[in-house]
Amino acid sequence: MIFAAFSRKKGRLGSGIRPAQDGALQPAPQPRLQWLLLALVFAAMVATVTRVPESDVTGLEQDIDAQPIARETIKAGHFSFQSEDLRATEEARQDAAAAVPDIYIVDYDNGIQPALAMLEQRSDAIAAAAGQLDQAIRSRLATSNENQDARALVDAAVKMVAAELKGQAAFREAIDAQTLCQWLTPLESTVPEREFAPLAEGAEPGAEPRPVSGLKEAEAGPLRLAYADHLTALARDGLEFVLTKGIAAPEPTKAEKTVQIIRDRPVGALAFREESPLADIPTPDQGAKLLKMRMQDSARQLARNRPELADVWGQLAEAAWAMAKPDITETLFFDKVVTERERAKAREAVAPVMKQIQAYQTIQEDGKPWTDQSRQDVRAYLNELQKDRGKGIFSRLAAHAILVALVLGCLVRSVPLLSDAAGHTYRNQTLCLVVLCGTLVIGRVVCYFDSTGLSVPLTAGTILLAILINARLAALTGILAAALLSVQFGYEWSLLVVASAMSFAGTLSIFRVRKRGDMTSAAIKATAAGLLAMLAITLATETLQTEVALRRLALIALNGSICLFLVPGLLSPLEQLSGIVTDITLLEHSDLNNEVLSQMGIEMPATYAHSLMLGQLAEAAADAVGGNGLLARVCAYYHDIGKLRRPEYFSENQNGVNIHDGLSPRLSARAIASHVTEGAEIAREYHLPKPIVDGILEHHGTSLISFFYHQALEQHKHGHPEEADFRYPGPKPQSRETAIIMVCDAVESGVRSMKNPNEERVREFVDKIIAARSADRQFDECPLTLKDLDVIAEVVSKRIVSTLHTRITYPEKEPKRKPATVIAMPGGRQR
Repeated sequence: MIFAAFSRKKGRLGSGIRPAQDGALQPAPQPRLQWLLLALVFAAMVATVTRVPESDVTGLEQDIDAQPIARETIKAGHFSFQSEDLRATEEARQDAAAAVPDIYIVDYDNGIQPALAMLEQRSDAIAAAAGQLDQAIRSRLATSNENQDARALVDAAVKMVAAELKGQAAFREAIDAQTLCQWLTPLESTVPEREFAPLAEGAEPGAEPRPVSGLKEAEAGPLRLAYADHLTALARDGLEFVLTKGIAAPEPTKAEKTVQIIRDRPVGALAFREESPLADIPTPDQGAKLLKMRMQDSARQLARNRPELADVWGQLAEAAWAMAKPDITETLFFDKVVTERERAKAREAVAPVMKQIQAYQTIQEDGKPWTDQSRQDVRAYLNELQKDRGKGIFSRLAAHAILVALVLGCLVRSVPLLSDAAGHTYRNQTLCLVVLCGTLVIGRVVCYFDSTGLSVPLTAGTILLAILINARLAALTGILAAALLSVQFGYEWSLLVVASAMSFAGTLSIFRVRKRGDMTSAAIKATAAGLLAMLAITLATETLQTEVALRRLALIALNGSICLFLVPGLLSPLEQLSGIVTDITLLEHSDLNNEVLSQMGIEMPATYAHSLMLGQLAEAAADAVGGNGLLARVCAYYHDIGKLRRPEYFSENQNGVNIHDGLSPRLSARAIASHVTEGAEIAREYHLPKPIVDGILEHHGTSLISFFYHQALEQHKHGHPEEADFRYPGPKPQSRETAIIMVCDAVESGVRSMKNPNEERVREFVDKIIAARSADRQFDECPLTLKDLDVIAEVVSKRIVSTLHTRITYPEKEPKRKPATVIAMPGGRQR
């Protein structure tokens, strides 16, 4: 690796970064190697800045375009070269285009969404009918007598409501009454119970059925539908899956060919893009069968999770299928535009097929008609001639060598002064040289297409430097690169002004990068500055009402558009090469749904909750003392991932059984301390950035595992214990962020054991933790000051107290006492 590692930057414009190596910075290469690197860079920059004088063969190229018949024989010179074989290239491109299958698009907006909306409309209508069903059930129960079966009365009410729903337009043709009855089946525990009038005096029991005197409200609450929620989920999920899979219109005969299906919103196991034989794509009738099988599988799985549905899952699948079946419609359509576009991309992706033309080979004979191939061969030969010409170039090389030497001297002398720390000099210098050389190489390529140089994306390089190093060096590099660009394009002073304005605007727009949009914003602001600078120059020297002026403005806009894509595209490779970890990378690793944190949440929920809380505390404390709060939060998320190896060894993950009861204090201490090294191993396995690995290793430093140490002192079974056996392996915190995590970790876990915590007690406890760590010399190797420690204690105390809020105690409702004369019979219930 060329780049040296480095520590966190302080007080600069740009995002926070961390070193990529343990301990000290990587040593810079030997002076001889540094001078060799500078010499290579010097040669490359001189070569790219110097443009070869135009050849005098351009007239011949223009002449062959106007000639139908060749006026002379043209032969290759003393060298061989390659030329594009136009026929072979065209055949290869046609084959590539033919290999692209027809593309079918799953239309979500016009196919799937309306079908789901219709299904949802019917589901909502059924849900809304619950109130009507409740009234119907109450009416029938209230007017019944004890000889009438309550279940039969409820079923009659369900059929009546189903018949009324059947009359609605949404249910009229597609849904039968039996299906609606299944959807409207009420939950038995929510149906009110009947209470009958007492027997008249002297009346014999059973002689005359007693009427209902009232209804007793169900203890389970208002009337609810028993299966409506399950049926709605089954119907929607199944219908959405089948429609997203793709339903094609029925055809008399389907061609034996393979097509490509594109789904904008895939669901389940369906892929965004897949190829399938056209004959395998289901029609609406086949889709109905597929929907039925899908719902049967889903209902069977639902019954496994809900044992109470074991006897009715088949009926549920049938009812859900009957409700969703009418909404099966065509969703898969052939897209000619996308197909042609993909075939055009396939053609463009084919590299030109080259053929070799030997030295002194006849390219075009005199008196023979010109062909496209012969013209291509001659142009290739003329290009080789232009490259071979070196007349008049030596004076330019000498002049440009002097200018490049001045630029390199300025850069080499300025980097140590503008770097954040002396150990960063070589790395910063190398990054600046990469941006300089890359910009000039791009300028060298662009000069063949754009004679103004306004489309060279210099701003992308300066924005990258502002993110990776700091704004000071980015601004200096931007000025130097703009100067060399103006030399490369014929000493154009307007290019110097526009490029400098764009690089300055882009650099000063990057204060804190927390999302990709920050880079986009910087590129847009740089483009606006370039347009304003070009507008000012044009107004001062010429008029805007010319094609040249509009073309220059368009080139600047193109420059900004290129920067929009170039900066995000190059940031990650430069991070990898230099070992830099930016805030954007940290944000990517702060996703709580990634594999490591998800595993923590499942296997160690208490540790996971502790890590989340610790992240909030550490971020607030780090921001308060001028540290990188994001880095502190992300490190806190991962600081205890080593506990995944043996979660049962830690109290927050134990369920009644303490494994340490059977271990000696020394073994217990070693098991506890091992989560640091094992966490670093897990972090490396998942390729987590080096700052996160540092946070894992340093969050306990070399502090003492006091609980087991004092336990060992009390036992005295093996003599006086060695204190080193009861300390974490370290190292001690090397940065503010890891030191803050150490403090917050101890505070967050320790405050849980406090009785009746209040603000004063919490502050005393935090001060005690900080004093103990300071006395143990855990902060000796990090840049925290006494003032920083006081600020950290204040912030952490307030955050901890705010999380210890209490809630009011709600009075408990006393259970109703049953009359002493009522004897509860098992298996029965009172009506």
